[in-house]
Amino acid sequence: MVADKIANAALYKSVSAGIKAGLEYIENTDLNALVPGVYPLDGGMKVLVSEYSTKNPLQANLEAHQNFIDIQYLIKGEEQIGYAPLNGQEPTTPYDANRDIVFFKEEVSYVRLQTGMFAIFWPTDLHQPCVQYGASAPVKKLVIKVPV
Repeated sequence: MVADKIANAALYKSVSAGIKAGLEYIENTDLNALVPGVYPLDGGMKVLVSEYSTKNPLQANLEAHQNFIDIQYLIKGEEQIGYAPLNGQEPTTPYDANRDIVFFKEEVSYVRLQTGMFAIFWPTDLHQPCVQYGASAPVKKLVIKVPV
């Protein structure tokens, strides 16, 4: 898991071609102009743009993916994202291959993301997005799905 400001994206572009392409998309796109939806990118990548209100931690799901890396970027607002390493925990639901998602219950540590910050989650990272920091607040977020 990585969490940082997009101003530091150059530090992470050498990790993989997909992460480089995703970070460059964030840097070179007018993200405020994007409306919620799904946008395909080259290389099997896709962009998901959503707007929502952050949730109480008890209402947010802890998830993992097997086939995609998530680059999550806060276009507007702030939230906490829970994190725990995947260490053989038993899922609370079976893996859904169509959605590439599986859910868990686990104690997490929280990372606070604010406007202009991103987090990268690999398949070995459990993550709990959409968690409120303080009170519930509106967020506009972009998630880039990078195939592993």
